[in-house]
Amino acid sequence: MKKASVVLIGILLFIVTLVGCSKLFSKALIFKGESEDWKADFRVYNIETSTNEDGNDVYTADKTLTVTYKNDLADLATVKTWEISYESVWYGGKQSETLTNNSSITDKVFTINCGGGQSDLRIENKDNVIKVSVNIDGEIQNLELKSD
Repeated sequence: MKKASVVLIGILLFIVTLVGCSKLFSKALIFKGESEDWKADFRVYNIETSTNEDGNDVYTADKTLTVTYKNDLADLATVKTWEISYESVWYGGKQSETLTNNSSITDKVFTINCGGGQSDLRIENKDNVIKVSVNIDGEIQNLELKSD
């Protein structure tokens, strides 16, 4: 009887551990989308919730936008300027570069750190749409990123 109790308690502790870990992993939000030449994902992760002095929930999270060119890198060899911008319900930002004669794009993947560790009363949720715009020498492609 004691052995059965110990086994039962062990199984219950195992289940509780699994449930706790699954909540940890479920806190990441991933938004994905594609256009003709580009694919992107916007990740919201390391989400933590606390309460401020007014009793409101405050969120802290890391956010990263990764935009990948789907075609041959050689197609980007003559690019002079590029800009990638994003807009969510609460935030927006952009990254751009004007290339000189001696430089060119050397990778098909562009990663933008969209903020992290900042406390705020708002955070993206799975129903939001993240709008991304890729401007390569004036040729613009727009992407809408949605949660899985």
